[in-house]
Amino acid sequence: MTGKLIAAVALAASMAGAGTVLAGHGPGFPPPGMDGGAGGGVLRMAAALKLTDAQKSRIKTVLDDEREEAGPLLDTMREKRKLLQAAADATTFDEAAVRSIAVAQARAETELIVSRTRTQSRINAILTAEQRELLKNLRPVPDKRPLPPDAGD
Repeated sequence: MTGKLIAAVALAASMAGAGTVLAGHGPGFPPPGMDGGAGGGVLRMAAALKLTDAQKSRIKTVLDDEREEAGPLLDTMREKRKLLQAAADATTFDEAAVRSIAVAQARAETELIVSRTRTQSRINAILTAEQRELLKNLRPVPDKRPLPPDAGD
């Protein structure tokens, strides 16, 4: 049960990084304190938000729902990435096939974003106003992120 709870809280915390999808990592993902390790970051995040047992249980249910919905979409994303790589490795270019794969991949990514955002909204409804503020303050400020080394060129 502890392992499932840790995974559930990790997913909840990762969903705080708006603008990313479950299939990839974007700027500020994962949030501070959620840098992996042996569950230490997850436990720190749950402690920082001071989640009650009831909140943990409700969030776990929300995340289980998300996992069910996102699983097939993530599988689709992986499949489409493989197909795009195969198209790139081919000796002849089939633009129509690449466009078709890209459209399917975009649909799956759109559904992942909608699902993740819906899940974050459901989790926000479980948190108290103070917990939502704490979570917001744990997120990186988009304009304060350091630029990549080659961005200044």
